[in-house]
Amino acid sequence: MLQLLLLLVVVVLLIAAAWALTNRDTLRAWKQAAVIGTSLQPDSSITSRIVGRIAGDTLPIAPGASGPDRYPTTVVEPDGGGDHPAMVLLVPAAASESDRRDVVDVQDAIAAAGMAGWAVELPSDAALLGQSGSDQRLATTIRDIANQPRTSGDEVSVLAAGPAASLVLREAARSGSAPIRAIVAVQPIPDLRVLLQRTLVDPSVDETLRDHAGSALALAARDRVDPKATIARAVLQQAAESTDPLASLRAVPTGVLPTQLAPLLDVVRATDDAAFDEAWSRLPASLRGTLDSRSPAPVAPQVDARVLVVVDTTAPSVTTTGIDEFERRLPDARLVRVDARSVTSVDTGELLDVSAWWLRRAGA
Repeated sequence: MLQLLLLLVVVVLLIAAAWALTNRDTLRAWKQAAVIGTSLQPDSSITSRIVGRIAGDTLPIAPGASGPDRYPTTVVEPDGGGDHPAMVLLVPAAASESDRRDVVDVQDAIAAAGMAGWAVELPSDAALLGQSGSDQRLATTIRDIANQPRTSGDEVSVLAAGPAASLVLREAARSGSAPIRAIVAVQPIPDLRVLLQRTLVDPSVDETLRDHAGSALALAARDRVDPKATIARAVLQQAAESTDPLASLRAVPTGVLPTQLAPLLDVVRATDDAAFDEAWSRLPASLRGTLDSRSPAPVAPQVDARVLVVVDTTAPSVTTTGIDEFERRLPDARLVRVDARSVTSVDTGELLDVSAWWLRRAGA
């Protein structure tokens, strides 16, 4: 997922330079195009050496705002003072060291092109989906970035994938939301309930998705258990952290969970849509509400941001269930399908068109 997100970052930044040709001084635009392109795809050619001289200076990577109610952040900014548009990359916790180096390279390329390149380090996908307060913590982090003295317009653009993209979309639909002007959402999950249902009913669903859905359900249930019920909380925590969370939940003995959470066992043991729907309806409203609050589909018409939805054509079909309808319900959105193995799978004209369309709102 991160690789696809980084690929799209590269594409969007390259298109930023092309878009600049029609909106800024031609010389500056060509300079920006050369800086971004060669920064992200360096080689030993004379072009790279020339670009090394004309690229904008950047500050070293630095920590951003910190605190218990924020996720860790880093930033690379253009040197020389002044305000700059902020582009925020949400980085999954499972990113490898190689991926993290790639993220820093992207931040540096953003800064060399005159934008502030931010990276936010997130917890696991399951924690984002299931833990109470993850959405508020992400919103606070984004708001802090927007409120930095050198962030122009007091707004940000966000590039995110998977559950993180879903939370950002939810935030952009909320009254008094964090100031997000544009979003690139790679493989967002429109409806977590639908994903969980398909995961349980269809045995061919991707194993990673099944584990994420199971962990999210276990964590959300744990947060609905009285802190004094230590055994029930420990059982749910263990299920969330197991190699097969849904199997662990199915194995929970009757009577271990509080009475109000007993329908949870019927949910995870459902093998058809009717059984799932019936069991789901008996879950506590607060638990269903937590999972619904991670799903952007119900609030799609209220999303106040320009959204470029990106779907990997090689992904399991369950991850894209309802994605076309979701994109149509967003007020200002486009959908592009990309083969994660090669950006050339997308028509160049289409990619240029949608990227330029997104950047006009992003302010890059």
